[in-house]
Order: sequence, then C-alpha cells, then structure tokens
Amino acid sequence: MSPVPEIGSVWPPKNIETLNAWEIPFLNTLILLSSGVSVTWAHHSIIAGSQRNTLTALAITIGLAVFFTLLQLFEYNSSSFSIYDGIYGSTFFMATGFHGFHVFIGTCFLFVCFFRVLFYHFTKQHHFGFEAAAWYWHFVDVVWLFLFVSIYWWGNLLMFMSFYSPLEQFEIIPIVPVKFFFLDFSFSNSSVLLLISFLFIFFIVNVISFSGNGFIVPNRYQIIFENLYRFILDIVQENLGKTGQSFFPFFFFPFYFFAFL
Repeated sequence: MSPVPEIGSVWPPKNIETLNAWEIPFLNTLILLSSGVSVTWAHHSIIAGSQRNTLTALAITIGLAVFFTLLQLFEYNSSSFSIYDGIYGSTFFMATGFHGFHVFIGTCFLFVCFFRVLFYHFTKQHHFGFEAAAWYWHFVDVVWLFLFVSIYWWGNLLMFMSFYSPLEQFEIIPIVPVKFFFLDFSFSNSSVLLLISFLFIFFIVNVISFSGNGFIVPNRYQIIFENLYRFILDIVQENLGKTGQSFFPFFFFPFYFFAFL
C-alpha cells in the first residue's frame, strides 16, 4: 500500500519483471474453478449412488489438479526472479508456494477418495471423508482467487500501465487474414466486436420483444424494450416531427449498436 524508497516507492519494485497475470496465472484460475465444478459433480454423484460418475468426476478433478501443479512448476522455472530477489520474490514464492503445497495435499486427499470410491467405502449416507476433501478443495479454490488478484493482477498492474499504451485497445489485429489484391478482407478483433454487438441487438429485438407471445399486457422484458424503443422515437419526433418517423429504423439500430460497442 505504501512502498518504501528502498524499492523505488512503487510496487512491484523497480527492476522486477513480473509475470503476465493473463497468461498462465489466468489459465490456472480457470483450471481450479473447473476442478471445483467437477468435485461438486462427484459429490452429487455419490449422493445419487452413481459410482461411475463419481469416479469420472474425481479423475477429472485429479487431472486438473496435477495440470495446475505442472503449470505452477513451469511458471517458477520460467520466471525472471527468484525468492532471493528482495521483498517481491519473497512474497511471491511464499504465497504461491504455500498455496501450491495445499494443492498437493488436496490432490492427495482426492486421490485417496478415488480409491475409496473404487472399493465401495462410501455410501449415500456415509461419505464424510469425501466431504472433508471436497471442502478442503473449495477452500484451495477460494484462496487462489485472492492470490490471483493480490499477487498476479495487482503485482502486474504497474508494468501493464508502464509498458502498454491506452491506444492499443484501438489497434486492429487480423485473426483470419484474407487479402484480395490490394483489398484487405481480414477477420479481425474489430470484426469480432462488431459481430457480438450485432447479435446482441438482434437478440434484444427478436427474442425479448416477442417473449410475451403477442399478449397485450407486456412482461418485464417487453417493458424494457418498449422504453428503449420509445426513447429513440421521442428523439426522432422532437427533431423531425411525425413525418420523420420513416427514418426511425435508421436511428434506432445504429444508436444502440454504438451504445453497446
């Protein structure tokens, strides 16, 4: 919160090249959250008495846990700093390493539960051993979310602000390059945004507006759409009069299209 002058009065300290939070750390976040879903699936399968689904869900959870640990080791090996590099290195490796140790313990718990399910040690009423392991695993998931925000995202924010220009958000990056002579028809990041915006407006007009099945009394979604409709209609009538209502579609779609963009 208040970095001392000895580290440059900034966090992360100067001369520390932090890891990009949106690469391996974000992937690990998705992996842990997915493992939380699969371990919940295993719990419901035990209650339902389905051994096959329980084993499948536990195998997925263990596989994701091992994958998380391997990515964490790869991250440690590829980082440009070590635990000896001042307060940042100490904080980073102590926090993430201690969490990684808990991931290892939780993986061992789930591995034992896998064989206990395989040998019919659990029943619908008696499976506290698994419940304890599942609660421990959810605890590991929640702690990682705090680590991702405090260690990776916050620790990476200053570098992101220093090395990246705000104008980069307007850079057009080709995703599927298509060129015909001197014309460029590439499908780019801008094309993706335009497509999402178009589908969003199309969804509002064609789904929400007809969700009442033609009833005279509108539902809540139709009321929202009618207010959006009326807002543009009032602007058109105030500026062009009733004779300008033929231009209403021309103003309606571009207005909400650009508003969503």
